Amino acid sequence: MFAPVISRIYFRDYKFWRYTKFYIPMVKNFWRIVYRNITDKKYREMFSVPFISPPMLGPERTVVQVTENWTTGTQDCNTCQRCCTIIDCPLLDKNSGRCKSYDSFFWRYFNCGRYPLNQKQIAYYGCPKWEVIAPNE
Repeated sequence: MFAPVISRIYFRDYKFWRYTKFYIPMVKNFWRIVYRNITDKKYREMFSVPFISPPMLGPERTVVQVTENWTTGTQDCNTCQRCCTIIDCPLLDKNSGRCKSYDSFFWRYFNCGRYPLNQKQIAYYGCPKWEVIAPNE
C-alpha cells in the first residue's frame, strides 16, 4: 500500500515495481547510518538538519564555495561519487555514476541536497569540490 508513495519520495516515480531491488539495500543502509549516528560522535555531529528546514538543491553558498582546483563545473560533482561510495549508498548507479534518487523529495530534504553543511563533512568525505568560506566554525 505504501510502495507507490515510497517510490515517489525516493525515485520521483509511482511505478514502485521498477525499484523493488533497491528496497532491501535501502533498509540495510538506513540501519547502517543509524548505527553510525549512535556509535560515532564525529559522524553524528556532521549531520544536524532540522526537520523544518526547506528543501535545497545544493549547499548554502554563504557557507561554502567551489575550490579553485575544481574545473568541471559548479552545478554537479561530475560523477565524483566520493560521498556516495563512503556510505555505500544503494541509490548510486555504478554503471552510469548517477544517483537514482537525484532531485527527489528524499534527495532535496535530507543530506544529499544540502551537502556540504560544514568543514567536518568536507573533511570526512575528502571532498575535492567544496571549501568553507569562513573556516572559523
